[in-house]
Order: sequence, then structure tokens, then C-alpha cells
Amino acid sequence: SGLDLYLPESKQFKRYPPRDLNAEENKNLGIIGNLVSGITEDDQGNLWLSVYHGGVFKFEPENEKFHHYQSVKDVKSTNISNAMTLHPGVIFMDRQQTLWSQTQKGISRLTKGNRDLTQWVNIERNKCLPNAIHEGEQAIFFGCDNALYELKNGEINYVADFNKDIYSIVKGKKNDIWVGTNGDGLYRYDLETFEVQRYAFDSNEYSLLNVNMVWFLRKDKNGGIYGLLGQHPEEAGSAIIHYDDDNDAIAVIPA
Repeated sequence: SGLDLYLPESKQFKRYPPRDLNAEENKNLGIIGNLVSGITEDDQGNLWLSVYHGGVFKFEPENEKFHHYQSVKDVKSTNISNAMTLHPGVIFMDRQQTLWSQTQKGISRLTKGNRDLTQWVNIERNKCLPNAIHEGEQAIFFGCDNALYELKNGEINYVADFNKDIYSIVKGKKNDIWVGTNGDGLYRYDLETFEVQRYAFDSNEYSLLNVNMVWFLRKDKNGGIYGLLGQHPEEAGSAIIHYDDDNDAIAVIPA
């Protein structure tokens, strides 16, 4: 339905649709016409939206206006594709204020200086679908199906394969990179020694696929690793997890 702003005074939401679905050119889009799959903010307070199969929109809260960065064939100043994905982390802003967005044809990069979009397509394999991105201290990591890559010093390097598609990535302490998967749990990968440690969850109540689906990974200011499971191992609903450094174990935080 678009972007909603909560107004505390009235305790209601104000809706901002990126596209006018009553316009003639949008009438055939249906309910997905304003389906926002991701959102991020730049240093000017502008909101950048990924609209499913609609491209990238910039929303300026001060004047309540949208600007559409849709794909135009053979024009580099646009997205490589309007087919934005529904994966977590589909769009994000890095420290240099470069906007990264995931499409079904590769990753687009929109720099702050010139807002010029470039593409990475079919990175060492056919039909590469980027499905997670994370900026580390010295490199940007991204998942392409079940493969992990890094962008460092302008070069793309293959890192490792995992058993299931990559849904989330976060850089840990020292040389560790944490990878959350679609149904195969959580991995800790050492970028220097190439050692891999897998953390998985058991459940007698729910599907192991959902219990081991790690949607999001985040690091707090002290370096602690947190994540979100698609399904709590023992209770209804999702679950927040935390890495216990002292015991080298993943704990489910009580609701």
C-alpha cells in the first residue's frame, strides 16, 4: 500500500503511495503496485524505497514528494531492472551514502556524487539473484543464492558456498562473518582460516525449515550478534536469537 507515517497526536497513520494506481498507466498493476519491499534513509533525511517490480523511489519528507528511479533500457543512470526482490535487506545505504539495491538481474549501485547506477550480472554463475548485503569495515559482502561474495578495492571475490540460500549477513569480531540461511540455520565463517561453524535449532513443535530460517542479523555497539528466526523453536511466532560468546552457543531470548 506504500509508505505509512504514524501521527501520535491522532493515533492514526497517514499514507503516502509512491504511485497513483488510478492513473491509466498503473491500472493494471493491482495490489502489488505499491508493495514496498525495503526502506532505508540517507544523511539528508530522505527515505529510499524499493517497490516490488516497481524500481526505486526517493521520498522527501519535507515536501512529501516522490522521485522514481525506474529502469530505462540501456541508460546507466537508472536501475538495471524494475524487478526489485522481496528478500530482507533489498535496499540499504552504506557509510559513503551509496545506495545499493537488489533486483532479479543483479545489484544496482547509486553513489551520492553522481547517482550513477551500475550493474553486476551473472557473477561467476548463471541467474545470480543477490539476496543479502552487508557493509563490513573493509569490504561489502553480499549473498548470491547460496554463495557469499565480497566487494573489496573495486574487485568482486568469491568467498564460500553454503547449503541453503543466504538471507542475512553481518561482520563479527576479528575475521568472522556471520551468515543466516533460508532453513539451514546460522553459520560463522572465518575469513582467514576458512573454518566454518554451523548453529542449528531443533523443535518438536514446528517445521525445522522455519525454525532454522534466519531472516535478519545485526551487531550491537559492543559487537554482540543478534538475529531473527522465522519461527520460535517452542512457541508460536518468530524469535530473537543472541550469540553467547562465552559458551560459543546461540541462545533464544525469552519473549
